[in-house]
Amino acid sequence: MPWQAKAYRWLIDFHDDLFIENGGRQINGWGAVVFLVMMLSGLFIWWRGKAQWRQGLYLSNKSPRGTLWQLHSVFGFWCLFFMFAWGISGMLIAIPDTFRTVTDTLGLSNILNMGLIGMPDSEIQAMLDSGELKPNAFIMNLGEIRADRSSGFLDFMVDIHFGRFEAAWTKWALFY
Repeated sequence: MPWQAKAYRWLIDFHDDLFIENGGRQINGWGAVVFLVMMLSGLFIWWRGKAQWRQGLYLSNKSPRGTLWQLHSVFGFWCLFFMFAWGISGMLIAIPDTFRTVTDTLGLSNILNMGLIGMPDSEIQAMLDSGELKPNAFIMNLGEIRADRSSGFLDFMVDIHFGRFEAAWTKWALFY
């Protein structure tokens, strides 16, 4: 296996399971929950009220706040959508049963279109055959749950999490 593939595998193992065989993915999922709580508390702190909320969208020389505070605030606001997507999708991918329980309890499963686009069975089988994937590996292939591949909110969040920007409108929004 070339060093690039080994480095890629190392990064994936760290990102997914934190190098912990049993329980690393759950720790990662609960870390996503903590990340979401921090993001929401940041949004609460950022809010300046109805009259002044627009001042938090850009840097200003006239602001009584310091430049670093403003930069943190503005950058945090403009990255809010991506942080939300990383937190939600990270939680969904790492602790799907807990996520499903919460959305079912709140009655959000149908609204959020809970299915995800998964890997084709042939691709999973190829990974098993090549030894890239262990036979007892945790595989969450939700593509089987929803065969119609219609796009839902959570699909979009996972695409943002992994940086999948194949859709024409995302390419247009990012590059034009």
